[in-house]
Amino acid sequence: MKNLPYSVTSFTNRSGTKSWRVGGSWRGVRLRKNYDSAATAEAVCALENQKAVNAEAAAPLNLVQTRLLPNQIRAAEAAINLIAGRWPLADVVTAGIHTLKTQPKSQPVMPLLLEWLPMVQKDVGERWGYELEARLRKFFRDHSSLTTSQFTPALVREWIDGLGKARNTRANYRNAIHRFGAWLVERGHIKENPGGGIRISKKRTGEDAATMPSVLLAAQAEALLRAVEGAECRRLKGWVTLCLLCGLRPESEATRLTWGEVDFATGEMTVMGRKRGAKPRILKMQPSALAWLKSVKADKEPAPGHFNVTLHRRTVTLANEWIAKRRPEVPPITWDEDIQRHTYISMRAGQKTPMHEVAEECGTSTTMIYAHYKHPRPAAEVKAFWQIMPE
Repeated sequence: MKNLPYSVTSFTNRSGTKSWRVGGSWRGVRLRKNYDSAATAEAVCALENQKAVNAEAAAPLNLVQTRLLPNQIRAAEAAINLIAGRWPLADVVTAGIHTLKTQPKSQPVMPLLLEWLPMVQKDVGERWGYELEARLRKFFRDHSSLTTSQFTPALVREWIDGLGKARNTRANYRNAIHRFGAWLVERGHIKENPGGGIRISKKRTGEDAATMPSVLLAAQAEALLRAVEGAECRRLKGWVTLCLLCGLRPESEATRLTWGEVDFATGEMTVMGRKRGAKPRILKMQPSALAWLKSVKADKEPAPGHFNVTLHRRTVTLANEWIAKRRPEVPPITWDEDIQRHTYISMRAGQKTPMHEVAEECGTSTTMIYAHYKHPRPAAEVKAFWQIMPE
């Protein structure tokens, strides 16, 4: 062998220490190892070179005619060395071809989402189905041309980390994607769940961690309530009242409240707090909330918190039309799943209500309120909000 394949070079690390590297390649196999002494590096280099010399002598080069280019020959030789002593080449090639043939065909994900949504809504119910759809549609608005081959955990992790939302909110988005991904895996559209193995960090990224929670302006809140006063969306009036003017959780509390838990004589309601971490509580309603809830009772609704996805979408549309016509200087409502509860807590805080009382009213803690709910509001906004009464 004229030229030995491996050699020793020295270099200085960033820390100022000196190291010695054994480097080189032979028959398509690259070696690169660092050592803290020249003697060790020289010994390893000599050993590897001797192995190469012995192998060269034991297995002389074979000259054959081939159409393969030199780089293709080197790649083939490296592959042979990689599997030597473990599997026959024919078995490896057969397994590789089978894997490539059975690889799921890449296709657009959006049609699959539209196929899955009606099925999952039957399983989980209308309210939770609506939340799943809203979260997944937000993801696919940012990835409108996504295919199954591109739908990977790395893509989902990058998107979730860039949301700039609270930890629980990011976990909800991750869980929605994971549920849809499990169905895709079950149907054979993909091999790996894109929502799997994603840990939600405590620190928000992509936006300032101190970003205020989304809340409604007083004019936007009035527009929402006026929208449910009309005949078209009247059945949603109780749900909006309970979430916006009483601070109930939209799914686990507002939709489950019964008239038997509302006492109009004392102006109090009993909230059972079925969500994990929430506790049963007695809520003293504000005068505006009491007036709106009496209006719902007068409509002879069987339950105060009736919810319907179609009516909800229409309500937001009508509210934005009301804003454009009567208050054009006010921005339209950009819906967020917690915006009503955020608004209630922020407006109660604006009344100078002690935070521990607000926490008791909402079945949560002051820590959660300061971290996720409270958005300081001007006194004029607070006053206008609590003066919204049914017409």
